[in-house]
Amino acid sequence: MNFLLKGLAEVSDKLANRGIPLFLYQGYPIEAFDHFQKEFRIITIINEHHVLNPFLSSQEKVREWCLYQDVDFKLVNTACVIPVEEASGKLEFAAKTIRSKIMNKYKNYLDEKNTDFSQTMDTSKRFKSSEIEVLLNNYPHLTRSR
Repeated sequence: MNFLLKGLAEVSDKLANRGIPLFLYQGYPIEAFDHFQKEFRIITIINEHHVLNPFLSSQEKVREWCLYQDVDFKLVNTACVIPVEEASGKLEFAAKTIRSKIMNKYKNYLDEKNTDFSQTMDTSKRFKSSEIEVLLNNYPHLTRSR
C-alpha cells in the first residue's frame, strides 16, 4: 500500500506543476463528489472503464450522480492503447489475428496531445507524500504484509 500511495503522491506533484490538484478523499464517493461539487463546481468526472460487477455497480452510482448534477461522465480504458472495438470489428480468438490490426493503428494513439493548461487551480490542499504516514497510521490493516 505504501508503494501505491507514494505513486499517487508522485502523480500529485507532477499534476501540481501544471496547476492541477489531486485530492485523496476517504469515505463514500458520492459524499466526496458532493463536497468537491460545492467547493470547485465539477464539470467532468473521468473514470476507468471497468468490466467487473463490483466496480460496475459503483460506477453506475457515480454515473447517476453525474446525471442529476449535470456533470459529464467519461470512461477511459487505460488497459489498452487502442480501443478494442476500433482495432477489430469482429471477435478475435488469437493474438496472431489481431496483432497486425493493432500494429497498423497504434501510432495514432501514442502521439502526445498538446493540451493547454492555462487555467490553474490552487494545489496547496492536494495529496502530498507527507500524508502517507498519517494515512497508514489511521489504517494499520493497509500495511500488513501478505
